[in-house]
This record gives sequence, structure tokens and C-alpha cells, in this order.
Amino acid sequence: MDNYYLTDKLSLRVLSPDDCGLVLKFLKSNKSYFEPYESKKPDSFYTEAFQYDTLLAESSFFTRGHFLRYYIFIKNFPEPVGTISYKRVSETDVKTMTLGYKLDRRFWGRGLAYESISLLSANIFCEHIADRLEAFVQPDNFKSIKLLRRLGFSHRRGDIKKYDLASGTVMHDIYYLTP
Repeated sequence: MDNYYLTDKLSLRVLSPDDCGLVLKFLKSNKSYFEPYESKKPDSFYTEAFQYDTLLAESSFFTRGHFLRYYIFIKNFPEPVGTISYKRVSETDVKTMTLGYKLDRRFWGRGLAYESISLLSANIFCEHIADRLEAFVQPDNFKSIKLLRRLGFSHRRGDIKKYDLASGTVMHDIYYLTP
């Protein structure tokens, strides 16, 4: 996978540790929205040092194809407005990765997540990095479910996963996509 993709509206980029300030600003400005849907964060999470170390680790994982995180930038806007990530969970007969995404609430409804995930997922399948993608979504997260279905993901009734989040233990439905 390349570390940079360009569309008519967006640039999708893997960031370096030197971009930790941009990442920290994105996370802090969306903290109240993202936190209830995520696992509990360490006290140092909202620091440049923590984000620097995270980006450094992600760079290493990217080169090995274990974890790919792209930041979404709108053309002519200097800050990231979202992130798309793929994490390898299986290297057996069916190479599987989980999809994760976050989008600044101010930019919902513009097709940015759809455009980003479509492009990146197609490349993951074309380059044989994964044979299957999985996405975990809370059953009441109707906007994410609509997005996943529009992207071609399907769900089998009863396929669920339990997650311990900052807000408590929550069940998630598992959605699948294959080429």
C-alpha cells in the first residue's frame, strides 16, 4: 500500500511522528464524541508525547502490513478531519483485517468516509493484503450501519462481539466485506 492517496476531494495520508500535534488537535477537538465509543484511554493519551510514540509505532506496523492508519484531509484544509484504519487479525487461510474509522462530526454527511473507505479497501483487496474485512458496530449506530451497507458489507444475524469501552461493556454486530 502507498502511504498517500489523492482523490478529487481528499488526500489520505499516513502521518509521521512529527505530525503528532495535528493528531492531538484532531483527537482533543473530538474527545467528547469519540470517547464513549472507545476503550478507556491512559491519562497520557492526550499529550504530544503519547501521540508521537503512537505514530512511531504505527509507522513500523505499516511497513509490515499489520496496521494501516490513514488520516483524511479535505483539499485546502490543513487539519485532519478523520481517520481510517485496518488492523490485521488473522493470517490463516483467510487473511482478515478489521476496519476502524472516525470522522469529525462537523464533516458528516459529505461522503468523506465512504470515499476514503472505498478507495483504501479496494487497494487492500487488489494488493492481496486481506481477503476479508470486518467492521464492528453497535446495533444502534444507524449511520455507521448505513455506511457499511452502502460499502457492500453484510451482516449475519447473531455475529456479535463484546467490547469493554470507557462507557461499559457493549455488544457490537460484526459486518463483513470480501472482494
